[in-house]
Amino acid sequence: MMTQSERLTVLSDAEQEALYGLPDLDDVQRLEYLALTETELALASSRHGLPAQSVAANLKPVQT
Repeated sequence: MMTQSERLTVLSDAEQEALYGLPDLDDVQRLEYLALTETELALASSRHGLPAQSVAANLKPVQT
């Protein structure tokens, strides 16, 4: 038996999954969105430790 929630449901389960779930990327999309450029890889590799490398890999250079 389902219990009635007092919370308002705005998004369906499928919509919640589409917004907050893991992305469903094919190989081309994975290369486009997740690959690092040589500059980004060099910056990440110059850091010591996995946490610092992860942060460095996610930094985007400021374009002037």
